[in-house]
Amino acid sequence: MSMAAAHVSEGPASVSGAPLWSRVALRWMFMIAALLVIGPLAGRLTGALRASDGSHFATPLTGVSTGAGLIAGFGALALALLLGAPAGRMFGPRFGLKILAFVLLWAAWRTGPVDELLRTAQSDAPMRRLGIEALVLGLPGLAAVAIVLRLSRSTTGAEREEYHGKASRVLPSFVATMVGAAAGAAFGGWLVAIEPLKGQAVAAACFGGIAAGAAGRLAGSMIDDRVPPLGVATGIVLVAVLGPWVTLAVSGSGAALIDACYAGRMFPLGHIEPLDWLAGGVLGMPVGIAWAGSMMSKGKCEGNPDTR
Repeated sequence: MSMAAAHVSEGPASVSGAPLWSRVALRWMFMIAALLVIGPLAGRLTGALRASDGSHFATPLTGVSTGAGLIAGFGALALALLLGAPAGRMFGPRFGLKILAFVLLWAAWRTGPVDELLRTAQSDAPMRRLGIEALVLGLPGLAAVAIVLRLSRSTTGAEREEYHGKASRVLPSFVATMVGAAAGAAFGGWLVAIEPLKGQAVAAACFGGIAAGAAGRLAGSMIDDRVPPLGVATGIVLVAVLGPWVTLAVSGSGAALIDACYAGRMFPLGHIEPLDWLAGGVLGMPVGIAWAGSMMSKGKCEGNPDTR
């Protein structure tokens, strides 16, 4: 029994035949590369974008050059995938998504906050462009998440159940997961994004990602025990796309939107930009999925008299 237990405990460390200490060092190398090497490169791409007044208050589709913005946005996603895919392959989907998000956090951090975008343009055009930008960057963002999940190898039974389980009713489970995740992301983002400060916007997206992971997992489990994690990411992107348009509907357009922004009355989801959602949402999503999964497992154990 003790030999079997030792074998199980050493399983994740011996997947690639490397000793435990080298795998720990490799994990740290991935995180350092994401935070201090590849991430800053992604941030440099978005930080080079310029607004019409020459300032740095721009995003990929609100700056003076749409071409440069697309290169910056797609380039940041490519850099994130370049590091996230091998990280997921070696250390599991949760770690791969974390590395993907770490790189995108740099790209999001170097973009201008929404209030500065509106102040520079003196119109509601940036808010409309953010809605388009969320779709343009959200689709390749979903592709990046899908690639990380597809190439990753689960290191624990919980990861295998959460990320590599095959649902028997794929489409209904996906739709339920997406709707639940969208509701969770919208509520989490609305609750935290009180002001357009960049740090608060990213934190709101992260909290929204946690809520999306939990709500999506719970909603999808009503259809099938195996919940597609890509449905959670799709729900987050859906909120990123709809957020600017809902903001225009609630807070008004034109001068009314600018006045609402100045007075601090703008709809909270309007404070969160597409790259904020991609970075913070992907970072928070695995936390919510794991939390909901642990609660569901605990409930099953308590409901089973054989486990008492």
